[in-house]
Amino acid sequence: MIRALWAEWKKVQWWLVGILAIVGPGLSVLAGRAALEINPGGMDEWLWMYNMTVQYYCWLFFPVMVGIFAALVCRYEHIGGGWKHLVSLPVSRTQIYLAKGFTVFFCAGICQALLLIFFVGMARVSGLEGEIPWEMLVKGILKGLIAVLPLMALQLWVSFLWKSFGIPLAVNIVMALPSIFASQSEQIGPYYPWSQPFMAMMSGESSIPMETLLYVIIGGFLIAGIGGWQHFVRRDVTE
Repeated sequence: MIRALWAEWKKVQWWLVGILAIVGPGLSVLAGRAALEINPGGMDEWLWMYNMTVQYYCWLFFPVMVGIFAALVCRYEHIGGGWKHLVSLPVSRTQIYLAKGFTVFFCAGICQALLLIFFVGMARVSGLEGEIPWEMLVKGILKGLIAVLPLMALQLWVSFLWKSFGIPLAVNIVMALPSIFASQSEQIGPYYPWSQPFMAMMSGESSIPMETLLYVIIGGFLIAGIGGWQHFVRRDVTE
């Protein structure tokens, strides 16, 4: 398993991952900071800036970035015809699948960590008063990382299916757009993978219940993860 992870690590275009991990969270935090000017009043500035940052981040960047990461870990094999060579190595297909999944999850974790760092830094520079609400921030970051698991597994499955880097990305963007509306519905949002990170990370009355986080999101991850894994281990690799 370690060998499979190391092989994936060497193939990833980390410069591109770094750019995405900086630009997405960075722009979201800037948008959240700008939203302080339209705070209706009465709401804690930390909470307002955080929720507005999450809104921009989860609607515009996070799901799309996860889709790009999933496409990146499969791109090397697709463009070089390397699937046949990869599965011929003394590493099981299950280990290959898990290694690619862990790599995508790690990239998503980098994005979440940078979002937290950028947010706290911008809040302090902007002069937000009071203690840093670490509990709210850390819980939101971790819940978002868990909530993106179904989407991550689904995007990895799609990336296995299509050689083109553009098709999985286009599918991800098209499916991300309805999340803006789906996340406003308590009946639809929790079950729509592209809106789950938003609902999980939001703090306050609109946040997703822990029961839904555990049962729906983890259940969706298992369904998409097992489906993608079974497809990968049983597929007939010809190139």
